[in-house]
Amino acid sequence: MANSQNAIDDILRNAGYRDPDFVIANLDRVQDTKIKLSAFQDAIYSIYLNNPDKAQKLIDASEHKEALEAYIHKINQS
Repeated sequence: MANSQNAIDDILRNAGYRDPDFVIANLDRVQDTKIKLSAFQDAIYSIYLNNPDKAQKLIDASEHKEALEAYIHKINQS
């Protein structure tokens, strides 16, 4: 079971920039909060570059809203 979970985590972390919608649709499969947030941040960043409004809607609906808003703020400061 641990190997399966590691594979899921790796797939989602690596897909964040290429297929952010896939990542968001499958975040519920990630058990570790840190890994889930990291994958979500990568996906949000990718979406934000193309569609900031969509990214904000996803952030607003997330249980990790504060962390994601801080992440986007940090990106905007760069």
